Amino acid sequence: MTNTLNPEIKSLKSILFSSNLKIPHYQRPYKWKKKNVKQLLEDIINHKDKSAYRIGTVVIHKDENNDLNIVDGQQRILTLTLIATALFEKKKSY
Repeated sequence: MTNTLNPEIKSLKSILFSSNLKIPHYQRPYKWKKKNVKQLLEDIINHKDKSAYRIGTVVIHKDENNDLNIVDGQQRILTLTLIATALFEKKKSY
């Protein structure tokens, strides 16, 4: 069996809406504080006029069950998922 790396650029939407995206048990718990979230949001806002913006590297491992395990970038992905969920719920309430 040959293991190969297939780096590719994915949209945030494609990552957040992956039904098989998982946080493996070996990952540390969510640790971000308000200052981390604020810094991420400010960075996104500062680059909103660009045609594309890289939110940072995310390393994902596809396992034998086709689950996409987050190896690196968990704090950012989880934060963005929480923000997207809150915005979606707020929009539904209008």
